[in-house]
Order: sequence, then C-alpha cells, then structure tokens
Amino acid sequence: MNIEYLLLINPLIIISILTICYKENRKRKNEVLLFGSEIRNSKKILLNNIILGILMGIMTSLLIKYFNIKIDVYILLVYIVSLMLSLINKRFLCIVYGGSIVSIVFCLTDNIDKSINILYLIGIFHLIEGILIYLDGYRNRSPMYLERKGIIMAGYYFDLLWLLPIIVNINGNIIILPLILGFRNLISSGKVKKRINKYGINSFIYGITNVFFISLVYPNKGLVILLSISLIIEHELIIRYNTKNYEDTKYLNTKRGVKVLDVIDENNLLHPLDIIVEINNCKVNDVNDIKKIISKYDKFYSIKYIDNDNKIRNISMSSYRLNIIPLINTPPIIANYIKK
Repeated sequence: MNIEYLLLINPLIIISILTICYKENRKRKNEVLLFGSEIRNSKKILLNNIILGILMGIMTSLLIKYFNIKIDVYILLVYIVSLMLSLINKRFLCIVYGGSIVSIVFCLTDNIDKSINILYLIGIFHLIEGILIYLDGYRNRSPMYLERKGIIMAGYYFDLLWLLPIIVNINGNIIILPLILGFRNLISSGKVKKRINKYGINSFIYGITNVFFISLVYPNKGLVILLSISLIIEHELIIRYNTKNYEDTKYLNTKRGVKVLDVIDENNLLHPLDIIVEINNCKVNDVNDIKKIISKYDKFYSIKYIDNDNKIRNISMSSYRLNIIPLINTPPIIANYIKK
C-alpha cells in the first residue's frame, strides 16, 4: 500500500484548517466588538477542537473499516450534488440530502453496493456529529442580544465546525481525507445546555438507528430507496424539533437584579440567565450598582443570585472581576434576524 498524502501536506487538510481558523477568528472579533473582550479563550477552543477532531477522526476511520465501506470517486458526486443543493438552502449542504439523492440514483442504476456505502456514511457522520455536539457544543455558544417585539432579550447562536482527518483505503492507497462536520442553531428559549445536549443525543440516535436499518434492508432495492427517502424526512423532522423556539420570559431582562447573558471563559460559578440580586449584602438593581460595589470592595465577593430553576443560591468568589456579560437594555449591536 502507498501513502498518497501525509497529514501535514495534504492540501485539502490545510485548506480545511485555514477555513476553521478564519471562522474562529471572525467569531472572536465579533465578541470583542460586542462585549469589549473575548468571552472564550480562542487558543484553548482551537486546541480543544483539534484534539476532539483527531479522536473523532480515528473513531470514524475505525467505523468505516468495521463496516467495510469502500470509498471511491462516488463521494465526489455526493459533494457536487450537496453543493448544488446548498444554493437552495445552506442546510442542504449536509450529506444526508445529496447522499440520499445519489443513493437513490445508484439503486435505480443497479449499483446497490455504492448506495449502501453512502447510507452507511450518512449514519456514521451523524453519529459522530452527535457525540461532538454533546461534548463540545455548549461551551462554543455565542451570546447575543436579540430584539423581539421591541424588547431586548438574550439569545445563543451556535455556528460550529470540526475538522476530522479520516484514513481511508482508495484503490490500495492509504489517503487522509478531511471531513468537516458542522452545527448551526439559534436558541432563545428553554435551558441552553439541556437543549444542545438533546440535539447531540438526537443526532447520535438518528445515526446509529439508520446504520442498524441498513443491514435489514440490504439487498432489497425497494427498501434501500425507501430508507434513503426516510433519511431526509427524519432529518427534517429532527431539525424542526431541535430549532423550535417559543416565548420564554427567562430570556427577557429582569426588573430585579442583573441578568447574566454569559460568563467569560467559563468561571464555573455563574451561568447564563442567572440573576444577580446581591453582592456583599448590597442590593443589585442594575449594572451601575455592580460597578459601584466592585470599586468599593477589594476582590472578594459574596453573591446571591437566582438560578435557572428560580432557586436562590449563594456563592463566594475571589477575583478582581466578576467575569460576566450582563443583559442590558441598550446593547451596542442587536441581532434582529439570523439566517439559517
């Protein structure tokens, strides 16, 4: 066997890395523009993404090997169809749409083995995507100010990319291919972490159940076509379920205390949508009260706050800053609408 590409000199890998770095850099610039500083440590985020990407890439490669999936030029056809579909809607770039269509075409032209290979890839990629969202989705949130019916409210946007180097055997050559998995969502209702984790679980279940059904439908051509169609329908239903927001007063500003929009670099004490009501036994009504208290005291704070479950809690922290982003009524930039 010949090693056709090494990881560090594969041009597709390099292009993928530059794309992700550019996107992360733009995200951090937006944070500085909105809040005056980075919310998350960009170097730590990038390193974490690299480590997770490599681990999940190894797992994906092992699954491809285990199910004996043969990859050849048909994968380019899937990418071309997916790119064409993305001109209609960006979410159609997902392999489930282009892959299912190409799978049906292969079935109709008596290439059922290639059809099965594509369906396996769809299942495996979503299984891996679910794990990544569950492990890494929540901490990569981007807080923002939204405006609904003239009222300022909190929102959390997720626009994530993971680069997975997968090792495949193509015609006797060991090739490292870049696989980019992505996730986009806007959350303005419910518990943020719970919803993101649920999205990851749903994606994982979607992937693993469809991998299971492939073994049941093969080699029946009619059932393979039916499964290909059902993959698209299931995917659409999952997207509708996971992206549905409703009116949630927890995302609105509060008349009592200061609502936390987000925390800087995960201080692990306060969380998004907590409400600070007292600091060092001094009542907090707005951001100015927090500034006065911080200037008066040293660096030890006793904080009383209301958590997401409406329970009053107390914490103590030693820091020169509270490391929070408050939800304010006059934000510098408001995101009225985010195109999905």
